[in-house]
Amino acid sequence: VLRRFSFVYIPYGFADANQIRLNRKNLVNVLKNRCPGLIFIRFDLADYVDFPASEGINADLKIPLPGFLRKSADIQPPNTVVLALRDTEGEAFCDDELLGGMHKKTRYNIRLASKKGVNVRIGDATELERWYDLYRITAERDRISIHSFEYYQNLFDLAAEPGSDADVRLYLAEHEGDLLAGIITAFYKGQAAYVYGASSNEKRNLMPAYALQWQAIRDARDAGAESYDFFGIPPADNPSHPMHGLYRFKTGFGGRIIHRAGAADLPVRPLLRFLFQSAERLRLFYYRKLKKGLFSPR
Repeated sequence: VLRRFSFVYIPYGFADANQIRLNRKNLVNVLKNRCPGLIFIRFDLADYVDFPASEGINADLKIPLPGFLRKSADIQPPNTVVLALRDTEGEAFCDDELLGGMHKKTRYNIRLASKKGVNVRIGDATELERWYDLYRITAERDRISIHSFEYYQNLFDLAAEPGSDADVRLYLAEHEGDLLAGIITAFYKGQAAYVYGASSNEKRNLMPAYALQWQAIRDARDAGAESYDFFGIPPADNPSHPMHGLYRFKTGFGGRIIHRAGAADLPVRPLLRFLFQSAERLRLFYYRKLKKGLFSPR
């Protein structure tokens, strides 16, 4: 957007779309005063439907949006798996209870990694560059776009600021001195989420990704978190989907599949918002279809 224009993004700020409707007028007035040239307000809606991970989703379900909201490009993953770490009474699940809710292949791979000597530890901020080197390897292998190193460094810097309630951790999996994989997780006010993951092309048969998730899940539980969000899966158990392997990996840990409505815009200047969205769609088409499909190494 040109400098004289702006938009506001509010992730999960309202329980449902009806709350936005009730607060729409005041919200627009306040934000127009604070943000000159406001074009639209973008929301990631908290409305969702869920399914046991063992059942999966058989269709790309859609939650109806009120007439004043317009569907936009999703920012947060609309489909995810959330693993409960406590029962309805608030008691933490023990290791055996957590493992018992997983797919048998997932349990096998967790134990295999341990048996083969994969070691998982929490890295410090100075090791983030090592993780980012793996992330670039992952991006090339899986043909995904990633941010600059500074983007991920800022995540840790913001979490470390005085007064922050966020606990951002870097987990590293190693074997005989080799760095095999690493993940970034975020713990915040009773919730935990797996945010980014990277892995090398070496010793993948040792299943370091499973060891990393298992350690992060237990740490989240021990830190008092109620749930662990795997933060993004394809919308359905579809073998033809290019990210089907990710679907099987994450749902293998059990939990519930959450399908949210995704992002929606409240237009303030409808014509400018339409032009912005058109440009946005072209950008997404380039990154998801052209760059990934044509210009990336096979």
